[in-house]
Amino acid sequence: MFDLIVYTIPAFGTFRPFRVAFHEYQAMWRDVRRARDWHERAGYVFGGPAWKPGRGRRGLAHTEPTPVPGGGAPPPTDGP
Repeated sequence: MFDLIVYTIPAFGTFRPFRVAFHEYQAMWRDVRRARDWHERAGYVFGGPAWKPGRGRRGLAHTEPTPVPGGGAPPPTDGP
């Protein structure tokens, strides 16, 4: 009469709720262990979800300034 309903998140492929709930903490701990210095460790713990070393505060690509070909400062503009 009633079908058995099974709930899981296909991306995890597991039925263990602890694994599903805390997988991000496991990934964060792995990143902290691989960090080169304390600044990077703090960034992984307190930075945004996409934080990476050498990127902006939020760690998102669209928040970074556009790189100038050849490096250095952008060319000056005419004006006051």
